[in-house]
Formats: sequence, C-alpha cells, structure tokens
Amino acid sequence: MKHPVAVHAMICLIAAGAWAATYTMNPVTVDTFWDDSALWDIGGYPNASGAEVIISNNNVGGATGARNLRINVPCTVGVVRCVGQTNLNVRPVLANWAQTLYFDNPSGTALVETKATTVAYALELNSAIHLLSDLEVRIVSQSTINVYCDVSGAGDMYLYGTAAPGYMRLSTSSPWNNFSGGVYVYNGADFPQTAANTFLMTNSVVTLGANGLLRIMAGSKQIGKRLVALNNTQIYSYYNYQYWLTNMALEIHGNLNLRADGAANSGRYVYYHGDVSGTGMITCSTGAGFTNRFVGSVSPGLNAGAITFAAGSNAKLLFGQAGSPLLLNIEDGDQVAVSNIAYAVNLADFDVKFLTTTAVGTTNWFLYSSAGFTGGAFTNSPDFGVFSGYCVSNVPGMENYIGVVVVPEPALLLMSLCGALAVRFRR
Repeated sequence: MKHPVAVHAMICLIAAGAWAATYTMNPVTVDTFWDDSALWDIGGYPNASGAEVIISNNNVGGATGARNLRINVPCTVGVVRCVGQTNLNVRPVLANWAQTLYFDNPSGTALVETKATTVAYALELNSAIHLLSDLEVRIVSQSTINVYCDVSGAGDMYLYGTAAPGYMRLSTSSPWNNFSGGVYVYNGADFPQTAANTFLMTNSVVTLGANGLLRIMAGSKQIGKRLVALNNTQIYSYYNYQYWLTNMALEIHGNLNLRADGAANSGRYVYYHGDVSGTGMITCSTGAGFTNRFVGSVSPGLNAGAITFAAGSNAKLLFGQAGSPLLLNIEDGDQVAVSNIAYAVNLADFDVKFLTTTAVGTTNWFLYSSAGFTGGAFTNSPDFGVFSGYCVSNVPGMENYIGVVVVPEPALLLMSLCGALAVRFRR
C-alpha cells in the first residue's frame, strides 16, 4: 500500500501540471502568456525541474520582428529547444513580464538549444533568468540566439556559438551583479553592448575557448572581471567605434589575435586598462588607423613566462599614455617582447616593478623590442621593492634587450646571515 502522504503529493503535482514532461508550443499569431494552457500541446504549462519545452519559429505568426511568450509567472524548466525550418524574420521571445525563468535540471546542466536549416532568428531570451544548475546555451546548426536578459544565480554558463552563419548575441541593461558563476564561450559570440550597457558579467571569469572568436561591439568597457583567452583565439572590435576596456583583466594561454572587423578602421582604437597576464603572443592586426593601446599592467607567466606583443597589417601598437605608463611586473625569467613594430619603443612609456631576485650570476633580459628603444630610461626609477639591483642596456649582441640584475638588499641579507648563525650557535 502506498503511503498516503506520497499519494497526496503526487495528486497535487499532477493537478498543478508541475512534472518534468515535454511541452510543445502550439501555433500562435499574437503575443501570449506562458501560463496559457492553450499554448501547450498537453495543457497546463511548463513549471518543473527538468521540464522540456519545444518551440518552433514556424509556429509564430506575424510579419517581422518578435512574437512574445511572456513569462508572467515564476516558472522552472530544464530544457528549451527551438527548432526552425525556414529563414523566418519572426522570432519567438521568452519575454520579460516582471517574473523570472528558473533553469534547473536533475542532470546538473540545463539546456537552451537552437536549430534551423537556414540562418534564422531562432530565439531570444528576454526574461530575467536564474540558474539553479549550470546552463548550456547551444547553437546546433545555423541560427541566431539573442541572450538579452539579466542573469542571476551561481551556476556556470556555457555558450556554444558559431563564428558564422548565425550568432550568439549577448546584451542587457544589467551587468549581472547577482550572477557569480563562470562563463565559457566556445566557437563564437557577440557582445553588442550599447551606451546603457557598457559593463557585463562583472563578477565572472569569462573564458574564451581554444580557436574561439569574440566580437566586442560599441561602447564595451568590461566583459567579466577577467577574460581568459585560450590558444588561437580572436577578439574583434567591431565597426568604427572606440573602446575603453577599463576594469577587465586579460589572461592569455597561447596565441591571441586582436583585430578590427566590419567598417573602415580609421580612428578606431581599443584601450586596455586592466592587467595582461599569462604566456603567449598577442598580435594586433588589420588596418591602418586601428590602434591598440595598453595602459594598465603586464604580468608575464603564471610563474616565469613570456608575453609577446606583435604589430601586424599596419595597425598601431602603443604602450602607456601621458602620465600613465604601462607597468611591467617582472619575476626572474619573465620577458615582455615587442616584435614586428616599425618604430623604436620609448622606455618612458613603461614603469617596472621587480618581484624576485635573479639567479646568482645571471642577467634577466626582461624587455625586448625588435626595433630597439628610445627615451633613455624608464619614466620612474625601477621599483626593486625590498631588493637591490640595476638595469643594463646596449650590451654588445643584446642591443635590442633591457636586462636586470636583482639581488637581496644588503641589510636583509645581513639579517638572514645573522639568523643562520644564531640557529647554528643554538645547536
């Protein structure tokens, strides 16, 4: 005999329609509400952990633009699949109606998936969403998905876009202040931010997967508290705009190509105000009049390592600006290199801070320029912290390098020797 409490709970769930069934949207020609039972083939409405929702852009009528499925009640789903058959200009929108769409799946990962046989506006997420589990947003085949909503929760978000055709577009008037998960971008994604939305994912580490592409649109100032670019990735600054990436740290693991795309390059520039760390090569390419300027700091390696900045295709590569030199944070074995550049690098554009001593009897050649140096000296005296040291330049055979020798500060060395003697005598 079944326990009466369990039977009662089952009856309540069935009565409310809150079980993890599959709901297919019926055809609609006007905007409608999520909890309208006539919208769904099995009646009721999707509202359960693991519930699956199937939406077709063939089933939304109208001319062009959006067909709103208004999230007018708090509801939970595990999977949203959007399928399409033709290149329709009408797209279904899970629309904001002052409520929240929760993503929760017993497997641990919820899913939003779009598929079309031609490039189509497949789906737009406009309602506020909250992650109770991780969430994959995936373009299976050529289609476009717009994630234009506030996101909260602690689950991670995995974005599987495409370089083309079809796009993963992310933009919102909210910086996602209540979202603390990580964001992982694979293949390609657009960040078409406007003046009202210059900061996005401010609490998150955003990882651009290997061979991935990220397009930064107008007005962008920050994408994540740190952007991690894995090997062979590209970041486009799109159209003829200016960008100030103010608070975003950039961490590279391999080759990263920074390039302009879209309209004419004249007058376009990107300022990087955050820390650049990791190991690899940053190539600034595409077009006369396109400028990349680094004015924050550079911290090569996760331990000792090298970061190379390379100019390409007539693009300008600049360091520091008036009153704000680029800070180099250098450990023994670190190197910052500038290659394929048509002009000498001005040492006055740099400050440098040495974080460790160099190996005894060695020089750390920490700065290289393929076109040599000008300016004579760093803007400020090198910062040796608790150490002592000196920089060297114009060494025969190493004319394009700046080196350093860093040793323990004599007083500290004497104290350490006294400490060693004291330990010896205590024995």
